[in-house]
Amino acid sequence: MLRRNIVLMIVSLLVGPPLATIVFFVLKSLVRLGPMAFAALDVNFLVASFPFAYLLGWSSMLAAAIGNMLVARVVNSEGLRLVLSMPIGALAFGLFLSWLAQDDKTGKLDAASMMEIGIAGAAASLVSLALVEAFSPAKRGGN
Repeated sequence: MLRRNIVLMIVSLLVGPPLATIVFFVLKSLVRLGPMAFAALDVNFLVASFPFAYLLGWSSMLAAAIGNMLVARVVNSEGLRLVLSMPIGALAFGLFLSWLAQDDKTGKLDAASMMEIGIAGAAASLVSLALVEAFSPAKRGGN
């Protein structure tokens, strides 16, 4: 369990922030532009935003990874752990990054941006946990 937790922490901190950035920008483009969003996405901009994603997303992914570790101690079913990782990631990103969803003029939270942040956190948490669960040593017969 300790080895799995360490691997989960490393994978979450390496994979989570860039994945959450990609999901967030795709959702933001879809909300603003509709189906034409995929034509408007700039891959170079996404890759250039990865360092900033690590700067903003490490604390959220750290909280999501810790939440997933705590859930793993209680829940034995792999499928249920994967399902529970999504609200954990959404909550962690929503708590830590809600300031990004504030409207500049009014100071109120933008519901669409808050939803996009939550979905990005849920996707990042799910993929990080799924990678660890898929390649865990217990599945290969190791420790």
